[in-house]
Amino acid sequence: MRTKMPWIDVERCDVAERCEDCKAARFCRHGAFQVIRSDNGSGAACRVAIDFEKCRLCGECSHACDLGAVKMV
Repeated sequence: MRTKMPWIDVERCDVAERCEDCKAARFCRHGAFQVIRSDNGSGAACRVAIDFEKCRLCGECSHACDLGAVKMV
């Protein structure tokens, strides 16, 4: 049986524009999703990161994202 891993489609993800917490990060029971904020001088740039050591491959993140940006592949 093949194990699926979470993958973030950056074309669909709007965290960089909103710079707010994402729904997948809120629903992850294991705390594997994190919104990383960085201030590079030209405004705030945000992105979502996955900590694969915390991820338990449950797939809850893919169901939580309304934009369909998180997929299990």
